[in-house]
Amino acid sequence: PFFLYNPFMQIKIISFIFLLLICSCSLNELKSTPGETNIFNIKDTPAYIVMNDEINMDVLLSDISRCKEKFDVNTTAISRVIKTLGGYTGLVGAFAVIDILTTGGALFQILVLPTSLIAIAGWSLYSSADALSALGQYKNLETCLENNGYDVVFYVESK
Repeated sequence: PFFLYNPFMQIKIISFIFLLLICSCSLNELKSTPGETNIFNIKDTPAYIVMNDEINMDVLLSDISRCKEKFDVNTTAISRVIKTLGGYTGLVGAFAVIDILTTGGALFQILVLPTSLIAIAGWSLYSSADALSALGQYKNLETCLENNGYDVVFYVESK
């Protein structure tokens, strides 16, 4: 195939794989359950707040609900935009690949790889939208609570 002998195309392929690996990073999380007895788990999240004697539970619960409400609508809209963009890109890329494969022609070897990569990138973006939305929501919650003076850590149990 053409792309194996073209150094410029090899650089594009290596760059795409490197970019894919970088984008698959996740939250920096703890490897074991927080061992301190003074922790509070935020319901439905992997976030824990390290408690000290000065924290008032009523104020803490109020701050958590205020921070959650502040960012819930925003992350839902972002997830919808990411899914829409990824879905359209994936569909257009898939249709372009099908068209190139059925028509062939002189540009077949040049166009099949880039359009395949576009389709893969689109479907990857579509399938990762929920995880990206949750990651953004947890990060916003962490930032909001840390701005209010709380120490927040994350722990995700592996299955």
